[in-house]
Amino acid sequence: IDITSIQGSNPTPFDIPSLSFRLPTFKSLLGDEFDGIEVSGGGFRITNTSIIPTTNNYEIDLITGQRALLELTINGLLAASFGTFAGLPDLFDTNSGKTGIGRFGLMDAESIFAFGGISPPAPSAWEKIQLGWAVPKMASSGSQEYQLFAQRSDGISRPDILKVPITGEEYWLLENRQRDPLGNGQVVTIISSGNEITRTFPKDTTGFSNGDVSALQGVIVDVEDLDWSLPGGSVQVDDQTLLNVNGGVLIWHIDEDIIAENLDANAVNNNPELRGVDLEQAAGPQDIGVTISTIFGDQTPAGTPLDYWFEGNISPVFENRFSANTFPDTRSNSGAFTHITMEGFGRRGPIMRFNVAIGDETIAPAAGYPMNLGLHVPGNVSAVYVQTADIDDEPEHEILAAVSSTGSSGGRDSAYVFAMNIDGSELLSNDFRGPAVIAEEDILSWDGAPLVGDITGDGSPEIAIVGNLAESRRVFVYTNADSDNDGLFDLLHAISVPSTDDIEPIITNGMLVFRGGANPDSLFRVTAMVQGEQFTGDGPASTDHSFAEFPNSALVQYATFGIGGIRNINTLAIQGSGFTIPLEYDELNRLADFNSMTGDFDGDGYYEGAAFADYQLVLYSQNDDPKSGVGIWSASSKLRLRNFPPAMSGGDLDGDGNTDILISDGDELIALNSALASIDYYPARLGARYALTAKVNGDEASSVFAVGDREMSQLQTKAKHADGFPVPLPRDASVVLFPRGSGQATLSIAVGGSDGSLTVYDTPNTLGEDDLLWRSVNADERNSNSVVLPEPFTNQSFSFFPEDRCYNWPNPVYESFTKIRFYVSENADIEIKIYDIAGEKVDELSGKALGGTDNEIEWNVSDIESGVYLAKVKATANGQEGMKIIKVAVIK
Repeated sequence: IDITSIQGSNPTPFDIPSLSFRLPTFKSLLGDEFDGIEVSGGGFRITNTSIIPTTNNYEIDLITGQRALLELTINGLLAASFGTFAGLPDLFDTNSGKTGIGRFGLMDAESIFAFGGISPPAPSAWEKIQLGWAVPKMASSGSQEYQLFAQRSDGISRPDILKVPITGEEYWLLENRQRDPLGNGQVVTIISSGNEITRTFPKDTTGFSNGDVSALQGVIVDVEDLDWSLPGGSVQVDDQTLLNVNGGVLIWHIDEDIIAENLDANAVNNNPELRGVDLEQAAGPQDIGVTISTIFGDQTPAGTPLDYWFEGNISPVFENRFSANTFPDTRSNSGAFTHITMEGFGRRGPIMRFNVAIGDETIAPAAGYPMNLGLHVPGNVSAVYVQTADIDDEPEHEILAAVSSTGSSGGRDSAYVFAMNIDGSELLSNDFRGPAVIAEEDILSWDGAPLVGDITGDGSPEIAIVGNLAESRRVFVYTNADSDNDGLFDLLHAISVPSTDDIEPIITNGMLVFRGGANPDSLFRVTAMVQGEQFTGDGPASTDHSFAEFPNSALVQYATFGIGGIRNINTLAIQGSGFTIPLEYDELNRLADFNSMTGDFDGDGYYEGAAFADYQLVLYSQNDDPKSGVGIWSASSKLRLRNFPPAMSGGDLDGDGNTDILISDGDELIALNSALASIDYYPARLGARYALTAKVNGDEASSVFAVGDREMSQLQTKAKHADGFPVPLPRDASVVLFPRGSGQATLSIAVGGSDGSLTVYDTPNTLGEDDLLWRSVNADERNSNSVVLPEPFTNQSFSFFPEDRCYNWPNPVYESFTKIRFYVSENADIEIKIYDIAGEKVDELSGKALGGTDNEIEWNVSDIESGVYLAKVKATANGQEGMKIIKVAVIK
């Protein structure tokens, strides 16, 4: 075996002269088919093994230039090997051999060889939990005082650990670690010449310290305090004073995603910038395992006595507070603000007190949250989708969480929907898996969050949800009642749909509508009496189902799929609906590429549709829209998108009273107006899987809540980040905005994660009745994919062609394009002539501009040489004319 492939190519004098193998390590070396070493003729297989040296001695170079013998015992190696056998990963950098947690836990070389390898410290808080030695107590929302007891050394005691959640996968663990909890020094038992000798060391001293145990002669058989091997001892305060530090509170930052990603490779702490098990060093510099160049050569710190949290810590940066503004700070690994503060750490001792505040005046978890829904399902949670709605005719929204699980009893997958009041109490009283109101076995997963709306026309809402059976879909419709007292909502319909794709349900016009079936252009509807009626565009059924509800969301959603109408190469029509949409783009016939939404984008009272196809965003309108008269009335050039089809949503980003389009494209958030020109201050550089919008605190412009992979940002007017944002999110988070409270409602946020967590956050932001514009991934609990602004459009008083609104961006132009931007107060013809500095015309552009908003025309500079160019922009309409010359710098 090539040892350097396991220990790194740059071994140090303290490389561990031993090897421990678990089955994943064997597989990485010998192949996935390897399942252990055969013994007893194959009757048993060894899957864990360790190679331990009989002696552990090194010759080392002294600072004097001489060489000396370093003698180490194998106790630490044995303890670490047993830890490996029990499932603990190494917590040092297994590539370089550098320390990862110092002597503050077990699975680190610094600990293995602590005090000559005689007595490694006890496992850290995370290691104890992994070993099953401890169960942490959970910190609750709000501000509260906690106390932690150190593990005693005069008898069996249970370690005291506090867990402070960031998300389900990321959290802090706090423990009280004391080198000498009884205050009687270290007691060492030795066998020498057949005699048992007990020696007591009141403190570290010559011949008994971490680097020198020469005072010990014989066979060490016991020590009283394992944690004496932790960093500690005298710290110089000033010329006259020494501070004796023997422990305090340790704060561990744990990221289960990093641990899971690197566990099989035994590389949990190989990245010093992003460790799975990381110590928050109270001294300030987070320098454990970080090599630093000094006048004495390169040094790799392993932690100091000032890395404990306690009253009287003399580190220059210590504030007896751990918050967003301290060093270190309480941000998550993604850099998001956790809004958690720990402070007031007491005097060091066997009992230590401190205060933890989870949440602040910006955002805080509601009482009783976070909630672990994984406790109520068999197997492992694979996904959580959250929705809120009023489902019991009470003023407050209830919370619905659709949970999918894998590997339940018998290996079967199953899916559940939990329903809770805002305080976390069960909506239905039952003994069936806690707050579950829907339970379906053999469903691989839910396709999304539940839909809520009156499907049967009885005045009460029904709950609909789509289950995934791999080769088909099953649509379930439930009432909001439990008439048979089985603790679950009553099943109304269960409709099988032969579709391997998402079928995109919507509740509109008092019915549930979804696409799918053998004919991809088929439409199903579910009403009070009809269970899964299917119809296509060539039959009369579309006459009866014009989807006339305002706004006409279902119509536009399915028009883009060619459902309920006639589709050919250039024409898509919805019979009996008032919509006729001539399409000039063949790409729009590619069904798999579509994505759409609706809104009144130009503020004229008529609703338009926006649809994506093959990187082309198209706006189209109703035939009776006086501004358009024809179907497609504005279309962008192909957008430069990283993800397709991207998530779309809507809101009023600039406060002009018009609906704007938001496009979440990987690490960029794009905002477009009705002319498909960028809103000022957009695109915004931030990661977002989708974006939600709401008007808060009476603001004219919508706030944007951008939901990313591990954090959520709030953007206010001019794309400015709100104070205290971004905030952390669990992996694959499902996020919903909803109102809380009667009268003057405030904004609350429900968050579910694939780790099984559910959290409700309260904010002080106030909401009007119609201020939640796009509050969930598909706009609302009906999946309407439509946005309705709370106030009518009021036109801004601009001249026909204000010159200060005419410019190009980006400028200078480093890429292959720039956008020439301008405003016109009414529909206009645009002519752009571009000249070089010598006055020669190099290009000419023209187009139609939409009145009452900013417009953009793209100039492609791929074939243009570097230099300065003048663009003459001219707009004409109904005898009016406007003109401006702008300077464009092209740099290649």
